[in-house]
Amino acid sequence: MEKKFLTVSKEEVKNMLSNLFMDELQGFELGSPRVKLLFSTSILDYVPGIIIEAAKGNEVKYLIYSPLQMNINIFDELPLAPQLEIGNTYHQGYLNADVIGEVDDANIVLNKEDTENVCKDKSMAEALIKAFVAFSEISLLQDYFKIPGQEIFSCLIDNEKYWLMQHRGTYAFFVKQKDSQVEYKSTKGLQITKIS
Repeated sequence: MEKKFLTVSKEEVKNMLSNLFMDELQGFELGSPRVKLLFSTSILDYVPGIIIEAAKGNEVKYLIYSPLQMNINIFDELPLAPQLEIGNTYHQGYLNADVIGEVDDANIVLNKEDTENVCKDKSMAEALIKAFVAFSEISLLQDYFKIPGQEIFSCLIDNEKYWLMQHRGTYAFFVKQKDSQVEYKSTKGLQITKIS
C-alpha cells in the first residue's frame, strides 16, 4: 500500500545536498539542518523547507531543499522569510506539509492528496510526479535533482494512455491518465506510441 505520510529526514536531506553540491562545497563545513520558510514563486506564498548553513572561514553559503516545490538551491545570502510557526499546514500541487516539533527543532511531515481522478494535462502529470518523488527513497530523490527530467509527453502503452517523462537511461516516470497513478520503471520491452 502506498505511503500517505512521510516525515522528512533532515539528515538524509543534508547528505543529499552535500552530494549534489559537492563541487561548490569544497572546504566548507555543514551545520545542522533547520526547517525555515521559503518563498514559492509559483504560488506566491511561503512554504517550509530545509536550510543548511555551510561555512568556510568568513564565507557562508546556504543549501536549500523545498519538498513542496521539489526544488534545491544554494545561496550566498539567506532569503528573508517570516518566523516559522509550529502546527501550520502548507499546500502546493498534490502535497501538504505540516510543521511539527519546536521552532528550533522543527520537522516537516508530508502527506499526499488523493488523486483518484483523470490526469488531464501535462502540468497535472508533472505535479503528480513531483509528489511521487518527494515520497521516494532518498536515492531516487537525489537522482531526480542530479538528472533533469525530460519533456513530459502523452503516449499509448498496451492501449492505455499515459503521461511519460524519460529520466535515467531506460527509466521513466509513468502517469496513468485514467486514474493518476504514478510509477517509476524501465521502458525496456514496452511498445510506446507517442501521441502528438
